[in-house]
Amino acid sequence: MDQRPFNRTTSASQASRVRVGLLRLLCLLPAVAILSCAPPRAGEPVDLLIHGALVVTMDAADTVLEDGAVAVKGGEIVAVGPSAAVRREYRGNKTIDGNGRLLVPGMINTHGHAAMTLFRGLADDMPLKTWLEDFIWPAEAEFMNANSVRLGTDLAIAEMLRSGTTTFNDMYFFMDEVGEAAIMKKARELAAEIRRKFKK
Repeated sequence: MDQRPFNRTTSASQASRVRVGLLRLLCLLPAVAILSCAPPRAGEPVDLLIHGALVVTMDAADTVLEDGAVAVKGGEIVAVGPSAAVRREYRGNKTIDGNGRLLVPGMINTHGHAAMTLFRGLADDMPLKTWLEDFIWPAEAEFMNANSVRLGTDLAIAEMLRSGTTTFNDMYFFMDEVGEAAIMKKARELAAEIRRKFKK
């Protein structure tokens, strides 16, 4: 047992120091808890981050990434690489888990007449010459104008984009309408105007 004389002043000041120390510790605990629970520092923000996919890059070395990721910002691809590396560098405003999916560059349709979607099913299973001369060319002469070309092209572009075709080479009539449709749908198009007089 402590035999020192009791000093009320000393005991009060020691108690006060202990209380202040405890208060300081209690004030620090929430900050420590917040820091320890905080997520790791986020990477650069991008509009879209697709990760975990089988990525076919189509680069010069024909690289295929088993667990790959692609980061997109402002409509442009800013990164392609292993998921872990890309996810460290970028944080997606929208994220897609590509596990079990194939991610490839957009396909290219190298020969098409997009507006002819309007003639789908017309005189199927005919020899080409009969199909063209007896059915398609008369239908084009009667029904194809700037408006119908635009509508048929809108449909074709929607179908192409939905199935992964992002660029198409088109040859038809009223190519200004085809070009405008491609611009509005954010598709890429190479155009060639067909010049032909229809027999009435």
